[in-house]
Amino acid sequence: MRSIDTAALAALQAGRFARRNLVYFELGGGNYGFWDDVYDVNVDGRTYIGGAGRFSISAFSSVADMSVRGVDVVFSGVDTQALIMTETEHYHQRPVTVSVAFLDIETMAFLAVRRWFTGVVDQIVRREQADGTATLTVKAEPVSRELTRTGARVRSDADQRLINANDGFYKQVSAAVSQTIVWGKPKS
Repeated sequence: MRSIDTAALAALQAGRFARRNLVYFELGGGNYGFWDDVYDVNVDGRTYIGGAGRFSISAFSSVADMSVRGVDVVFSGVDTQALIMTETEHYHQRPVTVSVAFLDIETMAFLAVRRWFTGVVDQIVRREQADGTATLTVKAEPVSRELTRTGARVRSDADQRLINANDGFYKQVSAAVSQTIVWGKPKS
């Protein structure tokens, strides 16, 4: 269960808060953070550049069948210089984090910041506009996708020896299955 301090909880319960999205990319050429407000901010040692109205995030969905749902972060009004930078950046399978921040509407102080999505960048889709700008859609896959993958590995002595020929772990363990273990005092 997540803990929220009492002042933040009171503001949330009273409806006296503003919600902001924060997106942080850890790419090969550097780290880039954006948030949907007008000024730059530093949260938990990460710098986020203000970009109110410049990006949107698709709805976060979860399903009961363990299927994996990704997130799309759409940047609009992207200029030519930023497009060139994305062309040369090593982004595939690099970490991305989406957080939600709750701010006090009177002081604009951060009440709470919660990580909402952690994943990796899968694709960046570019759509050029007639005015010379473009829309970039960053398609991210969650780290939970690893939970649904199956592997070819089996728990056997032969499979373990493919990794290390001198490792006889499973040969020793197979005898332990039929071994009787006495707990407590032996019966007399």
